[in-house]
Amino acid sequence: MAIVMGVAGCGGDDEEARDRSRGGAYDACDIEADECPLDVDGCAGVIVDYVDYRTAERGVCTSVCESDAECPADPGGLGGACIDFGGTALCYERCDADEDCAPDWGCTDRLPAPGGGEMFFEPVCLPVR
Repeated sequence: MAIVMGVAGCGGDDEEARDRSRGGAYDACDIEADECPLDVDGCAGVIVDYVDYRTAERGVCTSVCESDAECPADPGGLGGACIDFGGTALCYERCDADEDCAPDWGCTDRLPAPGGGEMFFEPVCLPVR
């Protein structure tokens, strides 16, 4: 199960802050800083519980959502996937392979389900290791 922390405020008109991000939605961000672009809600901390380990929290520029249609496109133009991993639904970057994701993020299409078994979803970039 992925545990999603709160979304920090989005970057305003601070050009320097926007330059520190990798370019837009789904980019890595510092949860404590205000560095995400204007097309997302802010920087969310994501922690993932895999079968045998739990990842460290990693920040991603994203938005709260109710459907895929509300998710911004990634730099390649592909729209994000709106997924609720047991808290708040957020937009995640879609992927076909680990190489589509930021460093220390991987392309994942399943996680352990609460109570046993697995939950399946469209492949998205989630923290690994």
